[in-house]
Amino acid sequence: MKKTLSILLSLLMILSVLGAVPFSANAVPASGECGENVTYKYNITDSTLTISGYGPMYNFDEYAPEYALYRNNIIDVEIEEGVTYIGKSAFKAFPKLYNLHIANSVEEIGEDAFKDCPILMVYFYGDAQQWDHLEKGISEFNNAETFFSRGFCGEKAIYNVDIDNATLTISGSGEMYSRYEYGYNFFGGIEHIVVEDGITEIGESAFANNDFVTDVYIGNTVTSIGDAAFANCVFLKEITGADSVTSIGENAFSNCSSIEYFSVPEGVSAIPSGVFQYCIGLKTIYIPSNVTVIVPTAFYGVGDDLEVISACDNEAVRTILIGDSTRKWSKNHYYKTTNSSVSATKYARKTTCSHCGEGYSQTFDKSANPMTASGKTKTVKYTTLKKKNVTVAAKDAFAVAKNKGKVTYKKSSGNKKITVSSAGKITVKKGLKKGTYTLKVKVTAAGTVTYKAKTKTVSVKIKVK
Repeated sequence: MKKTLSILLSLLMILSVLGAVPFSANAVPASGECGENVTYKYNITDSTLTISGYGPMYNFDEYAPEYALYRNNIIDVEIEEGVTYIGKSAFKAFPKLYNLHIANSVEEIGEDAFKDCPILMVYFYGDAQQWDHLEKGISEFNNAETFFSRGFCGEKAIYNVDIDNATLTISGSGEMYSRYEYGYNFFGGIEHIVVEDGITEIGESAFANNDFVTDVYIGNTVTSIGDAAFANCVFLKEITGADSVTSIGENAFSNCSSIEYFSVPEGVSAIPSGVFQYCIGLKTIYIPSNVTVIVPTAFYGVGDDLEVISACDNEAVRTILIGDSTRKWSKNHYYKTTNSSVSATKYARKTTCSHCGEGYSQTFDKSANPMTASGKTKTVKYTTLKKKNVTVAAKDAFAVAKNKGKVTYKKSSGNKKITVSSAGKITVKKGLKKGTYTLKVKVTAAGTVTYKAKTKTVSVKIKVK
């Protein structure tokens, strides 16, 4: 019954084309069956026909499918995951069929399935090897550009596209090939690129002309970014990682007009021609001191409001990037600081770059000296004093801590037969009688360049027994 209905519909379509019978495609359902467990759905708004379900489509070599009545309007056909076979003549003579999406589950394409279709783009959700098997003998694919969701992009480097998250991941090991030399094609619509650890080189033009990518992560094993690797990625704004990169190729980021900040990796020594040409959005760039060569055309077309952050003595930056322009050079200096005392309460700090000699001086108030001091009690034997002088070490007579600067001592009062040296040694002279003697001693911490001097008077008791 279904087959009979389809034949009738096909006849009506032919009659309408010939003008024998007035007929409107609007009378045909926008969805229906095209296989035992396969359905079609036509979206009039974007001219897309979607085939979904599981298993094979019907063959249409004897009668046209229902959706054929939209053949003059269909631009995109999407064969979804689950469909295993595209039927004979399923899309024969669709004059505007330009874009074709085929799921990885498709195992076979029937005879004349795409005959007389001007297909320009094929998006196959599998790898090149599978596609080679599927497309064999189908001449309509000869002039089409084919894109794959996964495959090799180097001897041991693999690409994989996560359609749902618009993410392209490069994994495996070793170098990526030149894209133009080896012809690997990624899906369009990619917004995020991740080059995982293990990859050592990003190939020439590897991601060039991607109109959607906004951010890129480059793994820490990558040492080289090839010529034009990201050229014309006009919405690319953020590049992270790339800590091990030592070489950036010509035109690597040319015409990446959305990049606002770029940090050249520390290991890079040269910035070649065209790397940032026409990066009109570039506002700030960090250039490490290791960079000694900058080709003048590297920044061609970049505005004079560019801020360059680099070493103060980088000759390449001074002559090529700054020159007579109005660009701002935020210099990274190699400062050394020296302090000198100005007065008892103030000191000066002079900061000077050891590379270019630029510097400045500042004056500060000295900090209070945190010294603490107190006197002790020391007992001296009278029997000894009858024979000779007795000395008391400073550590046994005074408790001094946290001093900033040299400590000195000066007796201010006490028995004449007891003396105190500037180092704090106390001498009790021979013949002193029994008794307790109190000394007043000024303890002074001299201070330093940044700390004030401090004096404190303490009491020391000498007991003669």
